[in-house]
Amino acid sequence: MVTSDIQAVVLAAGKGSRMMDITGGAVKCLLTVRGLPLLYFPLKMLEKNGFQNAVVTVPDSVKSEVIKLPERYKLSIRLDVVGVPMQEEWGTLDTLRHISDKLTGSDIL
Repeated sequence: MVTSDIQAVVLAAGKGSRMMDITGGAVKCLLTVRGLPLLYFPLKMLEKNGFQNAVVTVPDSVKSEVIKLPERYKLSIRLDVVGVPMQEEWGTLDTLRHISDKLTGSDIL
């Protein structure tokens, strides 16, 4: 797959408010499935499809932990992790505005 003109963006700053019985208030992107954080799966899919870089939005509170995911889980994809303030109720468009300076690809995935 040709990925040079496509920029990968993973929006993972959701609170999981509809999943409180599962999350227990924990950050959704780090919930484990089969021993791996939920965020691992889209990152691995991007890597398998030739992406070398991805912008990832996560709650501010877990930014430092997410930065370590590639090393911890042996992923070669490079992450530009952007923290999103969780005190405000942001939607998808608010998050995209927050990272607009990083959206440089001719196409965004």
